[in-house]
Amino acid sequence: MAALDLERAIGFNGGADSPLHALGDGGTGYAHASGACVVLSDLADPSRQHFLRGHSEDVSCLAVSSSGRYAASGQNGGEPDVLVWDLSTQTLVYRLQEHDHGVQLVCFSDDERFLLTVGVKKDGKMVAWDLVSGCIVASALAGKNNAAATCACWGGRKKDVKRRDTMQLQLATGGEGFLKYWTLDPAGGSLSSEEATTAVSRHVTALAFSHEREYLYAGSSSGDFVTILVRSLLMHSVTAAASNSVSALAPLPPVPRSLSVLGGDDTLERLLVAGGDGSCTVWQGDGRAYRRTESLEPKLPGAISALSLRVRHPAAGSTLRLLLGTRRGTIHEASLAPGASDAGESGARLLQESHCSAVRGVAYAPHSSTAFVSASDDGSVRLWDVASLSVVAKGECQTALALVPACVAFTGEAIFTGWADGKLRAHDAEDGALLWTLDGVHQSGVTTMAISHNAKFIVTGGESGEARGRLAAWRLLRAWQTSAPRPARCGSGRYEHGTCCGTSRSTRPPSPASRWAAATITSSPRRAIARSSAGTWCKVHAPPRSSSASAGSTVSRSTPTARG
Repeated sequence: MAALDLERAIGFNGGADSPLHALGDGGTGYAHASGACVVLSDLADPSRQHFLRGHSEDVSCLAVSSSGRYAASGQNGGEPDVLVWDLSTQTLVYRLQEHDHGVQLVCFSDDERFLLTVGVKKDGKMVAWDLVSGCIVASALAGKNNAAATCACWGGRKKDVKRRDTMQLQLATGGEGFLKYWTLDPAGGSLSSEEATTAVSRHVTALAFSHEREYLYAGSSSGDFVTILVRSLLMHSVTAAASNSVSALAPLPPVPRSLSVLGGDDTLERLLVAGGDGSCTVWQGDGRAYRRTESLEPKLPGAISALSLRVRHPAAGSTLRLLLGTRRGTIHEASLAPGASDAGESGARLLQESHCSAVRGVAYAPHSSTAFVSASDDGSVRLWDVASLSVVAKGECQTALALVPACVAFTGEAIFTGWADGKLRAHDAEDGALLWTLDGVHQSGVTTMAISHNAKFIVTGGESGEARGRLAAWRLLRAWQTSAPRPARCGSGRYEHGTCCGTSRSTRPPSPASRWAAATITSSPRRAIARSSAGTWCKVHAPPRSSSASAGSTVSRSTPTARG
């Protein structure tokens, strides 16, 4: 049997840990997590994608080594393996099987010799791996007092009292209410920790050592970052950086104080901060005080979950080129130049967008393959152009009120969606605007639908839970752009809006678990035939032309009761 080759994927695990990374130093490649795959893409040619497959569940975390040679990815679930990939050959190097329940994060040491993996709360383990042999160097419990470690970072070689590098490595982990500084002894195979002082209890969400490894920066859920002096592990300053949590930190090379806005003879540390409010800012300071020098304007529409520098060590005064990923499923290319934010010249370019939750349905328009629509649990309905795989139109509904969509259909002019709240909604295909909402189509949710070939009728099916599995036929008015449909009338003169009618109605009550799992329209637009999962067939006849509904139907109303 011939196999289908995956040509291109639309998706981004924005809720994973560090799901986006630039490849190399100044290159155009980047890697991101998409479902259960790691996708390698190119900024110069978005159609070029390579897929690294090996996970059985969604990728929960991703890391790329400093040179761009290796990548590591983890997953949650029953087989929480960590996969190490050679990106030059796109092959699997190691499958590391030490964690249970799930992998929270992975990160490489600066010299690419070691890999740190941290498990989820139920696992609690932190393991340091030797990438030369694939063996465990040391392991320990990463959290504190039943609190899991949610972030970690390497800090290069540890310095002695004379500020000289030793053979030991330093790293840090943080979580809710704790911040730990660790020392790894590769020769002895040991991990030892010390508690860092943060004055008050903080939920640490991001960590980074300064470029010269003198300071440890810890971002918190309250939107500030704390500066810790490494040699004493004492807090030196607290700086408010975002109106939401600090989600990512990236150290930058220090800048001479004479070139900074503060002036002086020595150097100033620089730090790039990404926030849960969509902000991205550059801060300069001496450890005691920090001042914002550049910021991305406008902010991104969503919490930033990934921050990656395209040039690993940018020179002082140069433009910062970044890749940013958000929890709303978007990937952006951004640039930050000194003074650009004040002049209004900084900004971000959208590279890719996708749903940020489960996709419940996709549909093409009849007799057309140039565009398709999708509906997702994130409450959005999107129209995609097939050639560019970009979003042409987007509509949204509040999932707190509408629950989630269960099915979608597309006529080329309008997008129809059935929702778990039992409503049928229509969106304009040009701009995604909501045209109308039809209440009470099915009490327990609309689970399937089909549109006739002439786009005049819709058949919807719903969960059982009422008297029987339900089927409804709806006639679309000529002015459907502004009016909701009305129930189609069968030949016997009965309005049928959910109960099977006609001579082919089954007299045997269906099973409580019966459900209208599929609906199809025959070549005749005046007759809809559907089949339930219980095996019952039903015909619903459309009304004659002389009894067509008026165009003045209300936009949102409850389904009328059966009459006659």
